[in-house]
Amino acid sequence: MVKIERKATDSAYHEFTKILTSSAQLVAFLNQSDFVKARAKVENETVQQIASHFKFSQENNLNQLILSSFDRKEEDQLFVEYIRYVNNQARQTLNNELITKWKSLFEKRKITD
Repeated sequence: MVKIERKATDSAYHEFTKILTSSAQLVAFLNQSDFVKARAKVENETVQQIASHFKFSQENNLNQLILSSFDRKEEDQLFVEYIRYVNNQARQTLNNELITKWKSLFEKRKITD
């Protein structure tokens, strides 16, 4: 049972980090953020330029997400919102995969009955 739980945890973490490091997902998040839209307008920046302030790095088995060019309160707000967004996207992806697997198993079961 521990192996199954570990595999599920690893799969979930992999999906989370895949979405976290995806530039397309970051831009999608930034495009829906009212805060970012307002900042882009005030700073005369595109969402892609704002996205360049997000840096993800992996070092010594440690993952880091770094955000620059914002004040501390803005950084905290964006980090919380982005992590929430990534978590929801990962959950949705994993749930959809699970539903697909269950449907496949039920279909196989119907065929053999």
